[in-house]
Amino acid sequence: MSRTSTAIVLCVTAFAAAGQVEVDRSLRMVNSDPAERRIENLGRATGEDHLITLGGARTGTYLWSPAQVNGSSIALQPEPPLGGYDPGTRLRFLAPALPAAPVKVDVNGLGERSVVHGDGLPLQGAQVAAGTVLDIQYMDTAFVVQSRSAREFCPAGFLPANDRTCLQVDQQPAMNFFEASEHCRGLDAHLCTWPELLFACTMLTGQLNDMHTDWEWIDDTSDHTHTADQGARWTCRSQRSQGAVPSVTAPFRCCARLH
Repeated sequence: MSRTSTAIVLCVTAFAAAGQVEVDRSLRMVNSDPAERRIENLGRATGEDHLITLGGARTGTYLWSPAQVNGSSIALQPEPPLGGYDPGTRLRFLAPALPAAPVKVDVNGLGERSVVHGDGLPLQGAQVAAGTVLDIQYMDTAFVVQSRSAREFCPAGFLPANDRTCLQVDQQPAMNFFEASEHCRGLDAHLCTWPELLFACTMLTGQLNDMHTDWEWIDDTSDHTHTADQGARWTCRSQRSQGAVPSVTAPFRCCARLH
């Protein structure tokens, strides 16, 4: 199509509010100068089958979506709207403040879909700080998280010990072993294991409050004595066994795993 012919198409475009034109035949551009074989002033796409500009593709404009919590899921409203959950569909959004529960999204009212990590485990709301950019891609029956940042995904009050584990900064009030385990579960976390506490204590020196002021419960047991274990009293390597009975209490820290 020559530049003159293209100009005619754009004259028609000027009458359309969306800046898109429907052509019921193949469009051929045959000008001998490659620089002249182009369509100019293409408007923003408003449908899934519309053309998009190079600028729109580069900036990822069509991947971004407003997001807000709606009941048990995050309501996403990308524009143009999705016609269905097609494999490979990718979306990005700023996460709102989320409840401590498995994350689900509902795109354009198409129904809830789970959001999982690459290993299939659910993304937990407590792992996502409000304002975090989430990049998700639809595969099979769920959206899979493509983005990852340990510091962004650590729950409030936790620090990343490495790219897979976050540990609570503050020592938690004394409870018995069973209460401590339940307390951590309520935070979408778990009582720190011995390797986790040892590693975090060593790597986060000076960043953890009240470290080495008391024995702390760890998620470990000494089966030969039917007791639970505690650690980090005098040094990061301190460890002892203690009775796992309701009357015995100790402080502790919770750990959260990243994926």
